[in-house]
Amino acid sequence: MKWWISWIIILILSIWLSFKAPLWAIIALFLTLFVAFMRYLEISGKYLNFFIPKRFLSLSIWIVAILVMAILYFVLHNNNQIQICSIENCHGLNITCGPNIPRICDKLYAVGDNCRQYATCQISDGKCQLITSQKFNDCKNCVETCQLDFGNNVTGLFECESKCV
Repeated sequence: MKWWISWIIILILSIWLSFKAPLWAIIALFLTLFVAFMRYLEISGKYLNFFIPKRFLSLSIWIVAILVMAILYFVLHNNNQIQICSIENCHGLNITCGPNIPRICDKLYAVGDNCRQYATCQISDGKCQLITSQKFNDCKNCVETCQLDFGNNVTGLFECESKCV
């Protein structure tokens, strides 16, 4: 395999990986330089023939490059993994947590919105979970009682709910 083919392969790989994560661009650039240097040693005949026989040099270069890429991926991916955890819906008492944060919420008020101030989402045991306080539970129970008591009477429902907070 010609040395320039290695450059093209690594360049295509680095472009593809840079869309996956910016960190990959740096790793791929490092590997490009590594492969280019090893190819230079192979072409110029300055390789360490006592360490790697010439017939295995090209294969060895690729094996080392892939191993370095795999090690860097697992080390950097596991240490820098940032998980987004927030409330995903804008209104009501049925709060869901996850990475899909709404960009815009309308300003309409829904029953139970006052109780939401006592709930948050946090990463716990590696999972995005709803964390509620006793105030949230009390407020939610009060709002649910208001909904049962007032049903379709919107004025009475909102008046009752205002006392829940």
